[in-house]
Amino acid sequence: MCFVRPCVAGVPGRTDTSRFRRGTKAGRRVIRHIHTVCGGRLRYEGHQLGVNGDNLVYIFDDILRNPSSSLKVSDEPCEALPIPTFIQNRVKRIDYPNSRNDSNLSRPKIFDLNTSYGTDAVCKINTRITYGKPRKVGMENRIQTLTKVKLKNIRPSSKLFSLSSLNCRSVKNKSLSICDYILTEDLDLVALTETWLGSSVDEAVVNELKPSCYEIIRQDRNSGRRGGGIALVFKNGIDVTVLNTSSDIFTQFEHLKVTVRIEDMRMNLCIIYRPPPSTVNGLTTSQFFSEWDTYLDQNTIFPQDLVITGDFNFHVDNRSDPEASRLLQSLDDRNLIQHVDEPTHVHGHILDLLITRSSSEILHSRHQVKNPSLSDVKGNLCCDHYAIHATFNCRKPQHHRKEITFRRLKNINIYDMSRDIKNQLQDESARNENTSVDHLVQGYNKCLSHILNTHAPLVSKSILIRANTEWYTDELRTAKQQKRKTERRWRRSKLEIHHQLFKAECKQTGQLLHKAKEEFYSTKIQEFRYDLKNFFRVTNLLMGKNQESPLPTSPSDEDLANKFSTFS
Repeated sequence: MCFVRPCVAGVPGRTDTSRFRRGTKAGRRVIRHIHTVCGGRLRYEGHQLGVNGDNLVYIFDDILRNPSSSLKVSDEPCEALPIPTFIQNRVKRIDYPNSRNDSNLSRPKIFDLNTSYGTDAVCKINTRITYGKPRKVGMENRIQTLTKVKLKNIRPSSKLFSLSSLNCRSVKNKSLSICDYILTEDLDLVALTETWLGSSVDEAVVNELKPSCYEIIRQDRNSGRRGGGIALVFKNGIDVTVLNTSSDIFTQFEHLKVTVRIEDMRMNLCIIYRPPPSTVNGLTTSQFFSEWDTYLDQNTIFPQDLVITGDFNFHVDNRSDPEASRLLQSLDDRNLIQHVDEPTHVHGHILDLLITRSSSEILHSRHQVKNPSLSDVKGNLCCDHYAIHATFNCRKPQHHRKEITFRRLKNINIYDMSRDIKNQLQDESARNENTSVDHLVQGYNKCLSHILNTHAPLVSKSILIRANTEWYTDELRTAKQQKRKTERRWRRSKLEIHHQLFKAECKQTGQLLHKAKEEFYSTKIQEFRYDLKNFFRVTNLLMGKNQESPLPTSPSDEDLANKFSTFS
């Protein structure tokens, strides 16, 4: 048994098959063929059989068994009649003739779930007519030929270990924008090339570049030439060890090699930046390939997973380029594969690469090439490279925690504490009337420590180290949401007008980003202009200066005090 609709919109005898719409997708009156229920292609004279939730009629079994008979319609309500379940024979499919004559169509085989069938009876089950996807209903009588398939447990990409590689072309004018980009994407590793760092005034830039819960490893250019430089920004909970760089051996490219350990995964990460050869820098392509072959031979002999990324400045997308073909051939000779197949430069070329072993399964899914939308202080977009995003088959590291101890001094009852001090000191003085000064000092210290621990005991607490985004405003968050919305619209439509709207949103968001931080710390400095301790704390934080203690190291405070007392 099944339900069909021989009339349209409640008008009996009407054969019009046009679609009706009420303004929303859920309100459409769409005629659905009967094969949505039983898998058949059934047609009757003068009617197109279909299903609609507003007007269902009941068809008896004899109509299905005898298609040549006239259409019989029951006046009984649909709620009083059960809807049976059918299974179509899809292994031995029925070949319908090419003729459109309904009399030539063979009737498909219909099976009931309550009957036992052979191995040919399979798989399409519908127990109810609904709009959209059919609802899953448990079957009491399962067919033995149906096999249960175990699906692989797929982790959401947001919980996987992530890496981003980007040529930022100087971080000095876009350090705050890079920091916001790292936090927005929740990246674990960020490989930066062309950092242009190395001067004595770059500590403030580095402090603004990395979020508060991240660390940075730098490999600045030390040849005296402007530009270049490599950096790796990573979360605190990741074990990163710098290996021997051998910078004196390789002069044609800059590189940084580290070992990354997280959970059970261990990989060697190599970050490469190859400057374009010119008469000014004296670099040549032939010397590069000579050193590049040596570099690959040194790093491919290790059994760990190998990931090489960075800016190679070869047009890998141009297969007719002999230099790019030679680079790809050097990778293929060592069982390495280059994954990037989308432009990573605004001019449409592939310059930034992501390389792994051909047999490695370290990557979880296909990489993504994204526009980081980095902006300068004025909000102008100033990055000509796109970022490469890759996820690995490993979970993200847990957030870094720190153990702190403190006393709740504000909760002390001053009256009770002063009374205890008075009573304890009187008793202590009575017991130590004839003792030396050293014994009296020790007794007083012990007495006062006991009283302090009674009224304000030490409390230990584990805190979660998070990025410092206290200067984010609601206006900035709204602007970032609007920017992501316009970006999705542009990626769907590929229209230039939507691209221009996205660039305008990026500029506005960049301006608000710098404005929010500037206003926040200006207010802090104005507030602490008479509080020198907090004033210098804020300024040292902005300048990236380490707040080290000026006192010399000592195993204990008592030894330090004795050293001062004997100093001459």
